[in-house]
Amino acid sequence: MNKNTQMLKKPTTGWEKPFQPQIDSAHLWRKPHKKHPPQHADPKPPPIFISGVANIKPLIELLNVIAPNKYLVKTLPNGQVWVQPTESPIYTTIIKALMEKNTEFHTYKSRQDRSFRAVIRTYTPLQRYKTSNGH
Repeated sequence: MNKNTQMLKKPTTGWEKPFQPQIDSAHLWRKPHKKHPPQHADPKPPPIFISGVANIKPLIELLNVIAPNKYLVKTLPNGQVWVQPTESPIYTTIIKALMEKNTEFHTYKSRQDRSFRAVIRTYTPLQRYKTSNGH
């Protein structure tokens, strides 16, 4: 026997066996789990910053009348109050109520109302060709 045939006839140990993944036959017949399609939830409305609040109690009472338990409130330094509505319709009703009371506040545009901007890169302006009139 030559060396090559001797190597082929050697018994193999567990380390020399090629890797074979174990497949459970029960998993082959199981239907794949279907996930629920993503629902388009309304994005979180922007916060409202109310300035010049000396007493927060009337503001809380107004918010409880308009939107009970549908907002978060934090006090900020310099007499400011941060109001975070939980839903978009609540955001608009709070804004309308603050405008009716002539309250000084600041907010941002909601994501739905923001305009879309696009930047065109490697743009070269078109050359205008003169017409027969010279324009």
